[in-house]
Amino acid sequence: MTRVSESNVLSRLLHPADKKEETRRSNIREWLHHIGIKDVRVEYTIGYGRADIYLPNKRVTIEVKDGDKLRNGPNTPGTGSKYEETAFEQLSRYLEEERKNEQRYLDDDDENTDQPWVGIITDSQTWYIWEWNYTPKAVAGWDGTRLRKGNIGWLSNFILNRKQVGKEWVRPENLREIFEGPLKDLHDMYQNERGSPDVETQRALWFRQLEISGNAPQTEDDKDELFVLHSMLIAISVHISTIYSKTDRRFGFASWIKGTQWSKNLVEKIQQYNWRQPRGDILRSLYMEMVDKEYRHLYGEYYTPDWLAEKLCEEVIDDGYIREHIEAYFNGKYGGCVTDPSCGSGTFLYHAAKRIMESEIVKAATMTDAQITDMLVKTLVGIDIHPVAVEMTKANLIRVLPHKPQSPLRVYQGDSLQVDRDIKKDQSLIEAENNLFVIRSRGGKKICFPLEFIMYESFATDVERFSTAASRSESFPPGLGNNLSREKKDVLLEAFQTLTDVCHTEGNDIWAWYTTNRVGVYKLGGTASRLISNPPWVRASFIQNRTRKTEVEKLAKALGVWAGGKNATSINLGAVFVIQCVKLYGMNNAVSGWVLPWSAIKSNNWQAYRNRAQADVVWDLGRLPFPKHSEACVNIFGVEKKAPHKMKLNKDAEPPRQHDSWSTVEAKTTFVRITKRKKMASAWIKGTRAMARQGATITPLCLLELLDGYNIKDGSVRGVTVRSTQGNWKGRGSYDVVVPEMWLYEILTGNNLLPYTWGEPRRVVIPIDSDGNFLDGADENEYWKKALGLYNTHRGSGTNTPKTLDAQLDFNGKLSNQFPISEGTTVICNGSGSSLRAARLKKKRLIDHTLYRISTKSINEALFLAAILNADCMQARYYDTKPSKFHINTNFWFEIPIPRFDKNNPDHVELAKLSKRAESVATSAIKMTKNGIRDALREDGVSRDIDLTVARVMKAAKSNL
Repeated sequence: MTRVSESNVLSRLLHPADKKEETRRSNIREWLHHIGIKDVRVEYTIGYGRADIYLPNKRVTIEVKDGDKLRNGPNTPGTGSKYEETAFEQLSRYLEEERKNEQRYLDDDDENTDQPWVGIITDSQTWYIWEWNYTPKAVAGWDGTRLRKGNIGWLSNFILNRKQVGKEWVRPENLREIFEGPLKDLHDMYQNERGSPDVETQRALWFRQLEISGNAPQTEDDKDELFVLHSMLIAISVHISTIYSKTDRRFGFASWIKGTQWSKNLVEKIQQYNWRQPRGDILRSLYMEMVDKEYRHLYGEYYTPDWLAEKLCEEVIDDGYIREHIEAYFNGKYGGCVTDPSCGSGTFLYHAAKRIMESEIVKAATMTDAQITDMLVKTLVGIDIHPVAVEMTKANLIRVLPHKPQSPLRVYQGDSLQVDRDIKKDQSLIEAENNLFVIRSRGGKKICFPLEFIMYESFATDVERFSTAASRSESFPPGLGNNLSREKKDVLLEAFQTLTDVCHTEGNDIWAWYTTNRVGVYKLGGTASRLISNPPWVRASFIQNRTRKTEVEKLAKALGVWAGGKNATSINLGAVFVIQCVKLYGMNNAVSGWVLPWSAIKSNNWQAYRNRAQADVVWDLGRLPFPKHSEACVNIFGVEKKAPHKMKLNKDAEPPRQHDSWSTVEAKTTFVRITKRKKMASAWIKGTRAMARQGATITPLCLLELLDGYNIKDGSVRGVTVRSTQGNWKGRGSYDVVVPEMWLYEILTGNNLLPYTWGEPRRVVIPIDSDGNFLDGADENEYWKKALGLYNTHRGSGTNTPKTLDAQLDFNGKLSNQFPISEGTTVICNGSGSSLRAARLKKKRLIDHTLYRISTKSINEALFLAAILNADCMQARYYDTKPSKFHINTNFWFEIPIPRFDKNNPDHVELAKLSKRAESVATSAIKMTKNGIRDALREDGVSRDIDLTVARVMKAAKSNL
């Protein structure tokens, strides 16, 4: 840091810009980083509160107050966070809670555990400092001392020179860096081991489990990359679990890893850090750092932030449940479990454990840590189709449990939907038929267990003995299945012989783990008193495996959540998940809470789900949980009915972060009751349809769109097509094109539509004439013949996918209907996005499926309509009509009374003039972003004038209905 910047840091600390607590906390954090403190936790959760600043390993807690709070000292009532609590009482409470927390999670061999705690109360200018052993003792010279340049050096050294207690806490931001070396070595190991029976069997079973999810990597390179990544994550998770539970565990799909030295090095890496004390889902951060965003989107994985998981656990796991559960535990009865059927990295189960163990009811029950752990192990259940998720969940639970568990964690890898598969096509991994539980090997052999045998309490131990003996070609284990009838015992013996053969031919390191997981899921039926989950957000149209897609569709129809019609391909797996999992795992009167895509509360393709489910509590979360991805909502069932609410960020508050606690987020957000607006149709409806028409699906662009640099000569266009990076067409493109000049068209998309104007269009080649007719003989052109063949080879396999490229381009007539192209009187608006944008079509250009076109009767009517669609004052109304998190579509035409242009209405004429002026301003600001153009319109004043006029127009339109 330069001298100038150091001076700035000190200046901000000693002379804060305002009295706000946030400003002063930020200044202190900046100063701590400057003096060399790497790990500074802001708003760190302690018990039911949050310390402003906590320094891990230093045992330092800093409580920051605004500029007026400490005027009468830290012992003044009302300076703390609770009613009439003093700041000193607040600090004492935090330190006592964190002392207890640390005692649970420090290792026996951790160093410097006798170092006293330090508590500080400050407004960044006045400082109170105490050292705590078991009672506080004021640090000499720091009892309300004013911080100055003359004493700041002492304070810096006092904090910086404190000894490190225990191991360095692992930090989310440096996880990938920690494991980069071992990951590279594992890639090399895989290349050496590839082809061996163990590796191929485990890779095949891993891949089949991903196929069951409906989405699996398509290329061999992607399969290899993801298999190694998943193996790495499993190894890390299992080692974290074994280090803290002091028990050995199998690697499951990653048991192909034979490198003893590699594992030893990995363990040493893990053991350098403290994984238990940091709050929240650390394993989620590891996964998100190591697995590409593209893969996570493929599986519909939107990992729940800690604050939302904590809040939802508070709502679903109520005090009554905890009280009844404790009573059942002490009476030796089963109280019903808390189940997450799509547990991901274990975020919900981690916070469910926290919710229960930190509740006042558990504290009042005076349970030992061993009892609390035993109860939680019996209570918390997780299922996930993803092999990595299971091990991350177990590691997260081991991190949070206060004692070494004495029985296996109830987290299973499997298909929570338990969709029946076509046995004849060998799609099923499990079948329960004829009182037999069947598992199929990679080679298609059936290993059949009597259902009575798998229901034994000792099954996990029994199957371990069974599989170990089979893998070693030993005799059938003595005493196993002695309580079975002779007939069933013969079935078990036959299964043993089959497994022995399978181990010999297909590899032998996975079958106990694999069978235990398959059976575990099957046995969970009707055991959940509480369900909490964030299920996959995958649309049916994105499920790659055709069999899985068909089975999901059948299940959706059987459950009554099938959308049908034009929404059929948009059915979301989340809707099926909620209904099916409550049906399979829920006890009578079970309470459940679900994090779902925002479309669950608004979209047409979720209407059948809403009719079927009818949530008791609905929260519209907007983009708060997933700011860079999607809007979300929460549905809660089985509780008291409440009006729907929207969660909003308070003015000037910073957006929540993934690892924030609920208490932190609660302080910066507000739940606002959602009020429904009255729907009034516009004058732009013809029959039952809006007059807006969607553009054409001009794909695949790698066959159609030309890169810049094409040239036109002698009536021909010569160029090169763009290259695709997605889906079936990934890596394709860069094709040389020579076609007639008349095939060249400019197309407009949602990306280049701006308020009142357009960005640079794209150029495509399509053999269609000015009347919208495909040209005869186009397939005689060398390039188009090639394009037709490429489309036929690589097009999607869905039943609704057009069979030819021409049919794809003119699907439902959306291309040919644009001809003849009119100029000046056609208005174009976007079909998706956060706000509505519109502009007149002034040149003969085509539009793609992301846009809608509206034909008007005159230029003035087009200008009038563009102004209403672009108006700032209307954007909230348009947003409220959105059918899904991304899409605007045509709903607003049916819900907002937009009138037609009336040349005799002065406001209508004035609005057309203002729109013309806005076009001029927007065109001058064309190099700006969408928001930049809106800013230019506001600065000019035309935006305000349009808003005022639109308000009068819309008020009159409502009164005329």
